[in-house]
Amino acid sequence: MSIRVKLLLTIGILLLLSLSTVFFISYSLIKSGIVEAKGEMFARISNDILGFVKMQDARVHKGEISLEQAQQEVRDYVNGPKLSDGSRDAAKSKMNLNYSGLGKDPYMYVWSITSKGKVVLHPYALEQVDAWDLTVNGKYTVQDSYGNPNKTNVLFEELWQNPGEPMYTFLAYQVYYEPWDWIIGTGARKEILYADMQKQLLTRFLLGTVLLFAVALVTALLVTNIITKPVLKIKDMMKDISEGNGDLTKRLDIQTRDEIGEVSIHFNDFVTKLQTMVKNISKGVSRLAVSSSELLSISGQMTDYSRATFNKSDTVAFSADGVKSNIASISTAMEQSSVNTHAVAIAIEEMNNTINEIVQNAERAREISEQAVLKVDRSTDKMNDLEMAAKAIDKVVETITEISEQVNLLSLNATIEAARAGEAGKGFAVVANEIKDLANQTSKATMDIKLQIENIQNTSADTLSGIAEIATVIDNVNQSVSVIANAVEEQSISSQEITKNINQASNGIEDISQNVILSSEAVNEVSKDIADVKDSSENLNERSLEVKKNAENMAGLAKELGEMVGAFKV
Repeated sequence: MSIRVKLLLTIGILLLLSLSTVFFISYSLIKSGIVEAKGEMFARISNDILGFVKMQDARVHKGEISLEQAQQEVRDYVNGPKLSDGSRDAAKSKMNLNYSGLGKDPYMYVWSITSKGKVVLHPYALEQVDAWDLTVNGKYTVQDSYGNPNKTNVLFEELWQNPGEPMYTFLAYQVYYEPWDWIIGTGARKEILYADMQKQLLTRFLLGTVLLFAVALVTALLVTNIITKPVLKIKDMMKDISEGNGDLTKRLDIQTRDEIGEVSIHFNDFVTKLQTMVKNISKGVSRLAVSSSELLSISGQMTDYSRATFNKSDTVAFSADGVKSNIASISTAMEQSSVNTHAVAIAIEEMNNTINEIVQNAERAREISEQAVLKVDRSTDKMNDLEMAAKAIDKVVETITEISEQVNLLSLNATIEAARAGEAGKGFAVVANEIKDLANQTSKATMDIKLQIENIQNTSADTLSGIAEIATVIDNVNQSVSVIANAVEEQSISSQEITKNINQASNGIEDISQNVILSSEAVNEVSKDIADVKDSSENLNERSLEVKKNAENMAGLAKELGEMVGAFKV
């Protein structure tokens, strides 16, 4: 689909949207205007009838006519003479002379209903009918609207249904005359009013559509021509370039500064860059032709060099095999030396561990002997304290003995005095005998304590003598342990020095062995590299032949590319 067709379709869609918008706006405006105009007319008619009713009521009050005559004149005046079927010929009413269309058809008619629901004025055969309980679509329309004095002096919509007719919506305006209790209303069927409005709207819509379509068509053609003309120029130039015969010296004429103009500017920039690119490609094609010739010459030289390298690699590979065998022998001998040195180092290490254990045990023995000496000294001090305590207890016991002897003597004197007192001193004599017995028991216990103290003193003396001997033995053991520890420590230093030398020798042998292994690996790598060089030389020979072939192909491509670039005018 071309851009011109797309633009025309877009403008057509916008046109339809515009027409739809105009239609709905016009419909709303006309509807509102008709409702407003009809509401004013209904109010004017209702008020005119109200004026006529008041005039007839004034005649009643003057006594010119009765109330029934006045109401009948109002009915005849508004809806015309009564027909045989009970309806009225509203077309012949005096009101119809003043308001065209007033009657049963096609627009509007006038009615009156009391606040109790009795129809007193109507063009249909409804006069004197009690419509208070009349319902339309389930709603009491008379009670809510047509017979409601509060629903006056305002335009409203309400459902209604005349005898023998379908239900319809009624647009009405009512006034209320309280002396007669008449609610006077004027109205018309809503669909009849809107039908007339739709006719007017359709006429305006058709006229507007024709005018708008003509303007839109002219505008669309002008716009599409303005938009598509530069686009078609861009298309023609792009087509010329894509077909390979483009003139890259041409440029688009920029006549506008809109988006199309910007596209033209960018397209001209693109063509300029493309022109420069084609020029550079053309120069590169020339250099490519020269390079392909040089590449042919170099590929021939590469073939010769690869063959010479292949021959040399055979000689070097043979020599590398001999070096590899010698290094393998050296590696075996060094490996044996390393194993022997490692065994000696392990034995020396075990001896060092043993010496260290001896040193540790000797040190622990020396510490234990020192602790024993300290404990012996503390024991000696405690035994000396025990001997001094025993001596102090001995003195106390002697004091207690002396006291018990004095108590015994006192008890003897008390006994003698009690005997002298006769019967009065018998109780005192009993107490004196008890004291004497206690003194004897204390003396005996004191003697036992003294004997135990003497035993403790003798045992303490023996213990002190034994502790002194033990201290002498421990001191001798401590001196012997110190001598052993010093000797073992000297042996440990010597063995550590030996271990250090053995480890250095072992590390040296391991380094030599490692270097031999590395040398062997290096020789293996050299052998592999030489083999790779040999293979690479052979591959290089093959690749050089392929390079030569590719260089020939590149020369052909350079020629073809030169012909393609030559198709453009730069």
